[in-house]
Amino acid sequence: MSDVLAFRVGDGNGVGAWRGVSIMSSHGGAGRRGGTARAGAVQAVERVLRAESDAQAALEQARRDADAQLERARDDALAIVNRALTRVVRWQQAHTGALAAKVEALRAQAAASAGALKPLDQAVTDAAARRVAGLLTDSDNEVPGDGAH
Repeated sequence: MSDVLAFRVGDGNGVGAWRGVSIMSSHGGAGRRGGTARAGAVQAVERVLRAESDAQAALEQARRDADAQLERARDDALAIVNRALTRVVRWQQAHTGALAAKVEALRAQAAASAGALKPLDQAVTDAAARRVAGLLTDSDNEVPGDGAH
């Protein structure tokens, strides 16, 4: 006298979607009260299957949303790295240019200084050496060959 619920589940509109519910009776007839109970059971099963299908669809949508958000985050991270690299390259180029200008200024300054320094005449150097030697060796501070006597 008991009723048996048999479920038919398929992929009517997508994976996990439900198609319907059938109730079979183990005996030939059913009274009015049994029909109402069966209808309530059918509706309850249909609600559960519908909720399961909706939950599965929501889960798939959440996965797609998460994948899209992850892809946007990857794109944002790559853009940050690219901006940083661009700034580093610009800084290196500016620093290299400033350093090259300083080196060139130092070279120009060295060339100008080299032209100002002329080698001393050997005769002037010898006379200065004799005067220093005379000062160091003579007690009267006379410098031999100076012609100051």
